Amino acid sequence: MGDGEHWTEIDGLQALWRSTHDTSREIEVMTVHDTRENPVPDVTFPPGTDLADARERQPEWELLWDKIRREFWHEYNPAARRTRAIDRRRH
Repeated sequence: MGDGEHWTEIDGLQALWRSTHDTSREIEVMTVHDTRENPVPDVTFPPGTDLADARERQPEWELLWDKIRREFWHEYNPAARRTRAIDRRRH
């Protein structure tokens, strides 16, 4: 895995993505691997495919796209990390 690349997995789908540091296209989706019982072939997206484009191409993977977005914001939003840390200390 290269610098800044992340794996996100949900329901047998594994996506490789990275932050682009480009405010107009924040998340670049690179590939999705399916480990389910009847997998679909792996999908490799063209370079520069952002999360919105990937969502349009594979709308049935909505849960995966939503989880990537959450993980992105958790990783790149310090306020979200602090809020979660505070919430954990309260319990």
